[in-house]
Amino acid sequence: MLHQDAVVWTGNDIHVASRELQMPRGSEVVVQLEAIGLCSSDFHIWCGRKSGRPGILGHEGAGVVVAVGDDVSRWSVGDFVIVNPLLNCGACALCASALGHVCPDREIVGYNGRGLVATTQLLDERSLFAPPPGLPRRHGCLVEPLSCVIHAQRRLGGDAPEDNILILGCGPMGVMHAAYARLRGVRNVWICDRDERKLALARSRGVAADEWLLLGDLPDRIDALTGGRGADVTVIANSMRDGHEPAYRLTRDGGRILAFASMIDRPGPIALPQGVVDSDDIHRREDRVEVAADHGTVTVIGCIGFDLDSFSESADTLARIDGDQFITAIRRLEDVPDLVAAEWTNHLKIVVYPADGADARCT
Repeated sequence: MLHQDAVVWTGNDIHVASRELQMPRGSEVVVQLEAIGLCSSDFHIWCGRKSGRPGILGHEGAGVVVAVGDDVSRWSVGDFVIVNPLLNCGACALCASALGHVCPDREIVGYNGRGLVATTQLLDERSLFAPPPGLPRRHGCLVEPLSCVIHAQRRLGGDAPEDNILILGCGPMGVMHAAYARLRGVRNVWICDRDERKLALARSRGVAADEWLLLGDLPDRIDALTGGRGADVTVIANSMRDGHEPAYRLTRDGGRILAFASMIDRPGPIALPQGVVDSDDIHRREDRVEVAADHGTVTVIGCIGFDLDSFSESADTLARIDGDQFITAIRRLEDVPDLVAAEWTNHLKIVVYPADGADARCT
């Protein structure tokens, strides 16, 4: 038997618990986690803002294989791996059409009660991904969130990058959107947040943006930056209603809105001049809808999760750029319960090193 320490959420409280972990059977593997990224979804579930299944959360991680089942042939003890948390059925029409990320029978590590905020975890071998050369081990836990960003911006389509992109939300996903937009060649990258401290933190980390905008000043600033036309693309990277609503006031006629984030505080339709729109529903269904907004007709593009091509591109991208710009806190496993009530909103990406000596190995 192997040992596991894990952050366990019961639905009423969150604590670190220890137990014995069974040895892998068949196609199972055991991974010793070296670096774990904490997602805002984890915090929203822990804090009761979002529903979830009790157990161990966490879907962003990388580590070393320490045991394999008898049917495992691709992986060996000692392999460094990234966890791909999305397990689709592989047999339905959506999976056959490279849309396995919206497969109705998909299972996601971290939402199935058996997540990665732990020292070790038992996983299906299909959940493992081989990192590219040059990827720092500590950045393996960034591959999943960046892959969601890449998948979303790929859904914009078109050969030439847009002239400008407005990102509503300066959390870890917002700054990743900014970095990837710059890599695609977008000329003007603008980030908005209600919290001036969050903008200053991202700026101090070297995040690529041309304008840092406060939510209260946003309409006047976008008018000035665009001559009253509105943004070419607006990314909803904020889970609050006041991070969704401005997108429809600030995007130009013929522009596009990426419905990237869910709405957790006041979900439901948003009133527009000629009807209503539910960007949360568009996000969850990965739909594409044209609506009449303040400046004219805009296309709202839902995006959720990632596909395998985006996951692979994310790993390759993180082998070429400085992933440390996104990480503003390193913590231990035992620190996580206290983060829920206090510290997490003050950071971009928080990374957990769960095992003694993991910080030395994550280079």
